[in-house]
Amino acid sequence: MFITDQVEAYGLEKGVAEFFKERKIKYETLSALSNAPEDCPWTMHRELSPDDVVRAVFEPLEDHLPEMLTLLSEHCLAVLCLKVDGVWYLLYVVKMWGSDYYLWIGGQPADSPSLKQDAAAAGWNMPASLLEFYQVHHGFGESDLNYNLVFDKRLWNANCIRPSHRLELLSRQTEGEDGAKYQPGDMLFFLHDGGEDYFGMLRSGTEAAYYNQSERIVEDSLADEMFTLIDEYFSEMFL
Repeated sequence: MFITDQVEAYGLEKGVAEFFKERKIKYETLSALSNAPEDCPWTMHRELSPDDVVRAVFEPLEDHLPEMLTLLSEHCLAVLCLKVDGVWYLLYVVKMWGSDYYLWIGGQPADSPSLKQDAAAAGWNMPASLLEFYQVHHGFGESDLNYNLVFDKRLWNANCIRPSHRLELLSRQTEGEDGAKYQPGDMLFFLHDGGEDYFGMLRSGTEAAYYNQSERIVEDSLADEMFTLIDEYFSEMFL
């Protein structure tokens, strides 16, 4: 979310609070991580600088996401914690595109998140790479907090790794670039780029690919390990 106006008017921490106030988002707790309550999942990082918080939180994934973590740690200016409806989120205030401020959000860690019923009925188990990410953040990215929806439904609409309860299945038969047939349910979408493309896990459970919605084609020639794709995707957002 673009929060430059609020940060320039009120400062880093108060600017985030003003952003939530303007959008009429109710919460139980919003504070700098340095003042986090004891039930916050990240209290062990309260004494760290923002760049070190990034490195500490993502330490389990540092070998998977080297470029993203380098850029996120370099550009993160403040870290706050937020509690909404009993769920904790870590808020990263990130300076991007030269002079603009954005809010990135990560959900509290989830050790054993469940798939939605339709995904389980289609024969899916939780992909190991997604589970590994969820154990750091159950949902993460430059979230899109629009109006007129409850908090969780405002999140994860674009540029975000969606939490397990927001994963979606391929809904129609389509083709790959090489002519391979993909049946409904053959991809599990975990990220929407805000335009016409989705990232989805393939049935192999290890690789992910792009799905071009407008052309209804799976760009399977670009399929790669999930972490490789998201490291590249999030890194390019800083360029």
